Amino acid sequence: MKVFNNKSRHTRPQVPLVSIFIYIFFTIFSVALYANNTATLNISVKDVDSKTGIMYLALCDRDVFLQEENKRDYTKCPATATKQISAGESYNFVFKNIPFGDYAIFGYIDENLNGKIDYNDMGIPKEPVIFIARLKREPTFEDIKLIVQQETQSVVLIAQ
Repeated sequence: MKVFNNKSRHTRPQVPLVSIFIYIFFTIFSVALYANNTATLNISVKDVDSKTGIMYLALCDRDVFLQEENKRDYTKCPATATKQISAGESYNFVFKNIPFGDYAIFGYIDENLNGKIDYNDMGIPKEPVIFIARLKREPTFEDIKLIVQQETQSVVLIAQ
């Protein structure tokens, strides 16, 4: 005669504790690695010669910068800033949470306060422009490219 036990014994497969710890470690590591791929940029513009005006500064990704309709329109860039200025001062800007990548960084000083950069008949700016390097022509993306790849970066720009 067979005796049946009403208590059924369901056994679960045992997951080794080490596997659980490895899974947790890699999950936390992955989140930490990809969650903080942004930077804080400290940008200084030194020795501004303009007597008064508003300084416009823009950080523009390649796609936006290269679109012809966006040329000379700083408001289309993902990060912009403005400051009232006076002669001989240096100015600091802080851009936070900027995703790692390549950006064009540029600006101008609106001396006549008309909200745009003015050009002469030959397309040369009448007002001071601001770049990473001294340029005698309209910049390409590569000319004014800033590679953002650290959590905190400092950049000095030149008003020309």
